[in-house]
Amino acid sequence: MLTTSFSTVRWAQATRDLVSQCAKLGGARSGVFAGPSDPESEYGGIHFYGIHAVEVMQETMGLGVDSVAATRTGKNVVAVASYPDGRNASLHLNHDAKGGFFGAAFCRDGYAGGPLNTSDCYVKGLKQILKMLRTGKRPLSYEQMLEPVHVLDAIVRAELTGRTVKLRKIKI
Repeated sequence: MLTTSFSTVRWAQATRDLVSQCAKLGGARSGVFAGPSDPESEYGGIHFYGIHAVEVMQETMGLGVDSVAATRTGKNVVAVASYPDGRNASLHLNHDAKGGFFGAAFCRDGYAGGPLNTSDCYVKGLKQILKMLRTGKRPLSYEQMLEPVHVLDAIVRAELTGRTVKLRKIKI
């Protein structure tokens, strides 16, 4: 059975350009990713819009988040996702800040990124779905689909407990 799930922001040309620039600069070591979110949303809390910034982080930084720390001020949440090899990323999930989506990374040989133009993300996402239906191959692995949800779950737990939350390995 073919299944997929993703934020279309992952496929926006601006996100693809960020990933490409990071590869040319020796890979992302640290990053800053932001987007709208509402931890009190009736549509799943922080998961509803927070997924977009987390998926841009994953696309740029890669899989393997090991732990998450988070703090909340009002309806704004800032989290730090850490990787076992020393990489890290901050996630700014903003309720009362304008500006759309943002992604920047500090790489081995420079930095890349800034505001992300997402005007093409729905068309790019639809093309991924159509390609999947045509080829029978999912655009993302199960791990790529599930890790962002686990990161958001860890953000919620970290924010509620005031402690760093270790992520469990995803077993598929």
